[in-house]
Amino acid sequence: VSPTHGKCAVSPDGKLLVAASSMEHDGTVAMIETETNLTLHTLLGHTERVLGCAVSPDGRWVITASHDMTLRVWEADTGCERLVIALLGKLSGVGLHPWLPLVTCGDEVGGVYFLDLVGIEYGPIILTASEKEGELSLLCPSCQIHHSITQSQLGSELTCPTPGCGLRLKINPFVIQMV
Repeated sequence: VSPTHGKCAVSPDGKLLVAASSMEHDGTVAMIETETNLTLHTLLGHTERVLGCAVSPDGRWVITASHDMTLRVWEADTGCERLVIALLGKLSGVGLHPWLPLVTCGDEVGGVYFLDLVGIEYGPIILTASEKEGELSLLCPSCQIHHSITQSQLGSELTCPTPGCGLRLKINPFVIQMV
């Protein structure tokens, strides 16, 4: 990332870096492939500085918040803008719910917005398994239960086995080593 990039977010699979320009009135956001450092898309639409960006927990959506008082939702694959929400203040940050299309953002005078992204649906939530003492496990963000998994399940999709949960999960092919 160059010195002209400001606020950043990384996709849950680690393949995409989203970086907002740090230049005062430049509302651009770069979507950069982490493996090659190539810019895949430049998101154009904001008219003021972008001070918040996030990638959805399924990796399919990029959400940006700007001083132009808009929150925007973009398709991560194509860079196409899908949704623009005008708000009352100059936005200075954004946060996402860990498994539902819900967004919080704040403005520079202390306003907080809680938004349901109606019409935006998540696919399987991308998670990274952890390994401790040779055991692989996964924490479901919905039911908050740890599940043992096998090496062969890395990189696959599954449904949370907790009765009543049923959250669709996609497991990264890599693990976090716990000590």
